[in-house]
Amino acid sequence: AGGGHAEAAGGILRLSPGQQVRALVVDDIAENRHVLATMLTMVGCEVVLAENGRQALEAARVSRPGIIFLDMRMPDADGLETARRLMETFGAATPKIVATSASALSHERDQCLLAGCDDFVAKPFRAERIHGCLHQWLGVEFDHSPPPAEPEPATGTIDLLQLALPEDLADRLAMAAELHSATVLKNCLSEVEKLGPAGARVAAHLRTFLASYDMKTIQRLVAQIPVA
Repeated sequence: AGGGHAEAAGGILRLSPGQQVRALVVDDIAENRHVLATMLTMVGCEVVLAENGRQALEAARVSRPGIIFLDMRMPDADGLETARRLMETFGAATPKIVATSASALSHERDQCLLAGCDDFVAKPFRAERIHGCLHQWLGVEFDHSPPPAEPEPATGTIDLLQLALPEDLADRLAMAAELHSATVLKNCLSEVEKLGPAGARVAAHLRTFLASYDMKTIQRLVAQIPVA
């Protein structure tokens, strides 16, 4: 298994009205399944999860997804074997298969495509790439948010360098902002607030941008905070 997203212009909000996608995410690592499933559900996709090849085949039979994101390295049947079984089972009706792997080596990508997979996505996942797969292989369209206005200069400046974030918290903050997850951000900022006076000031500062849903600015500011 092993084991993210540069926003499209203005930022993708969700599938356009009338567009429907059912995706099957197959990965033996729960965190990878969660990250990819979150990227898909946040734009309005229905997501089915499987953690190995056997579950993938059963889930595909039952749910009939339009697209399958299939990890290439799993302990039971690997991704290539699972892809072959899917194609044997569904024939011409096989869902689009996007191979996923922490390896970005060209020979592995070529191997996946030669085996019949439609596309290849390297980890860590980037939402822009995932959305591109949905558009390319299923023909779906997305509604976009308008380009964010340039933030006005803050009335009070804050020294982000006074705070050192635990690495895990910094990663969760960055991912939540990237995925536009306000709930996770609120929880993370509560943790930041507990890191002393500097943490309280930074949390309050970031909350002003969360109130206006300015995730771009939150991402930029979080990237400037040192990691412990």
